[in-house]
Amino acid sequence: MTIQRKFGKGTPFSDWLRLVKKLDSWKGFYTTDLDFIWHCDQGINAAGKYFFIEVKNRMATPKYKQHNLLSKVARNCQNDPYFKGLVYLQFENTSPEDGKIFWNSVEINTEQLIDFLAFEKDAPAKTSFVTQISN
Repeated sequence: MTIQRKFGKGTPFSDWLRLVKKLDSWKGFYTTDLDFIWHCDQGINAAGKYFFIEVKNRMATPKYKQHNLLSKVARNCQNDPYFKGLVYLQFENTSPEDGKIFWNSVEINTEQLIDFLAFEKDAPAKTSFVTQISN
């Protein structure tokens, strides 16, 4: 049986997928979402640059399958000079305004977050979440 959604509400399509026995997760099928593809299409220093950003609230970590799939997609982009990496952006609570911020496990402040998103400063190195992922 396909694993039922724990939080939130799915789309009509995702609800339908969960009912199709041929596509059951126990047969190896799964899906994950990516919260943001952050891209800039203007500016002398930023044009064309992009990140994949997965946001985790309350210091959650990516699940094993989510991390593997997102890492696979990111590896396929690694030779693109405009690709700046897969980012796990963790909030102590739910936003930059209500707690600490972590960019790939490195604590940053709101100003740094804005600078990284503006592609004005180099973000902390792409780090692996392998030791932190949850099942």
